[in-house]
Amino acid sequence: MKKLASGLVCLAAAFAAATAFADPGLFQKALSGAFNTTDDPSDGGIVVPGALLASTHTSSYTYEGTTYTMGDNQTYAYKGLMFMKGGVTYYFVKNYDDNGLVRITDLDGNEVTVINNTAFSQVPTGSFTPESDGYYGIDLRVGNGSGGKGPTTAPFNNASQLAAGLAWNTNGLTSCTTSNYQQWRKFMNTEGDEFLFTEEPSYNIKVLKIPSQVSLFGEQPAPGFVVTNYMDDTSWTFGPGGTSAVETPLDVAYTYDGNRCTVTVTGKAGSALEGMSSSNSFVIYRRVKSITSTGTQYIDTGIVPGPTTAVEMHFNTTNSANGTSWFGAGAWNTASSYQLSQNDT
Repeated sequence: MKKLASGLVCLAAAFAAATAFADPGLFQKALSGAFNTTDDPSDGGIVVPGALLASTHTSSYTYEGTTYTMGDNQTYAYKGLMFMKGGVTYYFVKNYDDNGLVRITDLDGNEVTVINNTAFSQVPTGSFTPESDGYYGIDLRVGNGSGGKGPTTAPFNNASQLAAGLAWNTNGLTSCTTSNYQQWRKFMNTEGDEFLFTEEPSYNIKVLKIPSQVSLFGEQPAPGFVVTNYMDDTSWTFGPGGTSAVETPLDVAYTYDGNRCTVTVTGKAGSALEGMSSSNSFVIYRRVKSITSTGTQYIDTGIVPGPTTAVEMHFNTTNSANGTSWFGAGAWNTASSYQLSQNDT
């Protein structure tokens, strides 16, 4: 394994989706110096989804409640591995006040500096063509001396356009403009598209994002989903209950924990995917059947609300001569007293 050095009532609690890869993302570290190209961010750095300070139209980025801001005489460095396809030319661009670096380590351990620029007003580009599929070392840095900082011109400094100081593409583009920025990409992992890692994954498959489900209390939904093998671009589509119309090399399991379910796939014994596995989770929103009542009616949902519980209620009332209301008293079209109460005990 390659490693780097050093009605309807719906209630759901906050959850964290299971991650399919070993340590996806890059090491990040704020370094002293306007353009520090030597210190190793994996030495004492933190793991983030990508090159945060190089993936914004400003000089700061907020991630998981913490805001990272470029200071004077400071460099934000990012280091890890980037999966690249052999024979495909990768193009890179920099637009950052002041400095930017893109450095790649090939599969033989050779360092290739693609961009090393210290001119805030320039927009340099560079390219790299890997010989074969694999995980290539990636070293990304943006730095500032004093004064202005961050991307300086469109589409780099525009929140509704590229909004990044460093970017890449495999579409043959050698410049980034306001008319083609959609074909450039940030150095950021997203759900279903993780290509940056702190170490080489030990497996290649991933369960893609599964939408939230709505079910009655007591039911355990088992929706269909898709598994992709990002190494060779193959995928498998599973129906409800993990069924498949064709033979697959994967076993499927659903694991339930309250209002959350985790889907896990594992490579079948004897298959090319033996020993590999991947998981992803989804939220289950619970609902109750409709009720008819002329008096006070309580519905026991079986869920104790917490500080992060979300409640969504839909009502369907029937117009009648006697009138109906959701909460409180009054005719169906003039009811003015509505209340949703929580018993903290």
